[in-house]
Amino acid sequence: PPAATDTVPTALPAGSPASIAETSTREDGEATVSAPEPDPVTEVVEKVQPACVRIGPFTSAEADRLLANLPDHLRLLSDASEEYTVADSFFVMIPPLPSRSAGNQKLKELADAGITDTWLFPSGEYRNAISLGLFRRENGAKRHAADLKKKGIDAEVKARTSRKQGRWLLLQSADGGDVASSLPLTDQVKVEPRPCP
Repeated sequence: PPAATDTVPTALPAGSPASIAETSTREDGEATVSAPEPDPVTEVVEKVQPACVRIGPFTSAEADRLLANLPDHLRLLSDASEEYTVADSFFVMIPPLPSRSAGNQKLKELADAGITDTWLFPSGEYRNAISLGLFRRENGAKRHAADLKKKGIDAEVKARTSRKQGRWLLLQSADGGDVASSLPLTDQVKVEPRPCP
């Protein structure tokens, strides 16, 4: 009778441990069984951590409107009123010169170059500086400074600031999602991630 061999049948009963093992055939024709792959470790799903952000500044009306339409997954943790600095407009200027006479001399040089929309600061932070224009937007001021540079005039862009009162909201997202993307915020609103209390 033919000799018995330790071969594995090609069809295995469903659910048998060997049914998930891989079989291969050796050169001598015998099938071998490789060890079954270990069961995959079930991934542990981390508990979603709430995300908190401080957003602002808002006018009182803007904050009230935002809070009246706050999505369900967001919760207000605090509402504080604070003073802050805002850039109202932007000067294009020649930095302060050593004296009033030096300023007047520079004004004459600018006029000779065809630039007459100028003003010499008489006092304050920019005393003896020369304004070459005041712009509502920073981009407009930068463009003007670049045009002056092409004419050989080095000018700086300086923000004119003022102090205002605004409201800052500390919000928490229950699902750990991005708070800012859930809200209709303008570019002027700052979004500051904070640890949740």
